[in-house]
Amino acid sequence: MRVSSSSLASALASRLNHVMPEAFRLTPEDGKLHLHIRGKWSSTSYTLHVVVDDDTRDSAERIETAVSSVLSTVQDEVAENLREPWPSRDGHQMALPGVRLDADALHMWFGDTEESAVLTLPSIAMHVLNRES
Repeated sequence: MRVSSSSLASALASRLNHVMPEAFRLTPEDGKLHLHIRGKWSSTSYTLHVVVDDDTRDSAERIETAVSSVLSTVQDEVAENLREPWPSRDGHQMALPGVRLDADALHMWFGDTEESAVLTLPSIAMHVLNRES
């Protein structure tokens, strides 16, 4: 399975922008994600390009690692800037990110398990991510 880091970045930005607080926005560019807070650039994640395009490990493992890293980084930035856990069920403890890839889609959530997630992102169909040959 080959995945385009640019397609993955675009799909992640779309899904995260719908659930992040209004002051936070991700913009995809060439397989990277730029995080803007209140309209100002804050950070750039190169993980997607570096990890997804690395052929030294199983592709499913690479995709899950890359997406988990992005979710964690975005979560840290949001929580640090809000000075409160995000997302959280109780306002005290952060729900950690989870990622699962199957034959059809990439599934993402924040919570102990996918079934008990505090926040579930819309899945990304694998055909959306397939690298164009």
